[in-house]
Amino acid sequence: MLTINKQDALDYHSQEPAGKIEVVPTKPVSTQLDLALAYSPG
Repeated sequence: MLTINKQDALDYHSQEPAGKIEVVPTKPVSTQLDLALAYSPG
């Protein structure tokens, strides 16, 4: 079984680029209307 200690996790997440994941839009989202359309169901 794999064992990961706290310092290993801290070291991993301190590397560049910051953050764990990245969300990249596939449609233009430059206005509030664009965002409303993107997050509206169906």
